[in-house]
Amino acid sequence: MQRVSVINTDIPDEKIYSVKFIDEIPAFGYVYIEGFISRTFGIYDYYCKRCRKFSEEVCSCGNFSEKILRIAGIFSDSTADILWTTNDEQVAEKITNRKTEDLKAKRTKDKESENEKEIIKGIMNHEHKFLGYNSDKKFIVVDAEC
Repeated sequence: MQRVSVINTDIPDEKIYSVKFIDEIPAFGYVYIEGFISRTFGIYDYYCKRCRKFSEEVCSCGNFSEKILRIAGIFSDSTADILWTTNDEQVAEKITNRKTEDLKAKRTKDKESENEKEIIKGIMNHEHKFLGYNSDKKFIVVDAEC
């Protein structure tokens, strides 16, 4: 593991590492990993503001959940795979190179799946560098270089 420094972040530099392979990701601390997205499970999720949790379109509390941009899938470095997800809409915007407001404005029943396929195709076409941490066998991405 190699230590790297990060500019404009709340994470202390001594807690950030750069690893060559996914298998080297430490149990604790932040790490940079490079690779590609081999599969996505979706780019949208529903979030209930009343319950403050991710849920279905209609939450168990009866509230209609807000649809947010949140990407999840499998990340690979050609030697190993890891489940990953973004932690907020800003990171997902950075990975897709699109603004959430633009996606919400264009969203209709007919165009939604077309837009989603286009976005997924776009993010799978090149390598990514993610900054994040391990959490329950899932890599949580807090920043990205795409």
